[in-house]
Amino acid sequence: MEASRPLPCPNLVIKKIGMTNWKSGLLGFALLGFSGPMARSAVVVIHDSPRDAPPAVVEEHYGPRRGYVWVGGHHAWRHHHYVWTRGHYVRERRGYEYAPGRWERHEDHYDWHDGEWHPHR
Repeated sequence: MEASRPLPCPNLVIKKIGMTNWKSGLLGFALLGFSGPMARSAVVVIHDSPRDAPPAVVEEHYGPRRGYVWVGGHHAWRHHHYVWTRGHYVRERRGYEYAPGRWERHEDHYDWHDGEWHPHR
């Protein structure tokens, strides 16, 4: 083969070197084994949760609506500050009661837990 003529496919390079499929697979596993511990140690968890308590809840006025449950508004954490999210009605679920969402303090930050439906007891 002439040196000036390029190879048509990169896979041919592996075959020209003489590396078989099982050897290249073994090489891949070895590289994965060596890079695995380094990759795991490089993982950093960043909490984008607020560190300050949420502001007081805004009083909303709503009326009864047959077949619906009122889900009160709350302060949501968006783009590094609190924003008010208005309340809304959701269709009631027979045999269930709605537990509203809430902010909970967790170590040095606050986490929001969405409201959820619980079966009647």
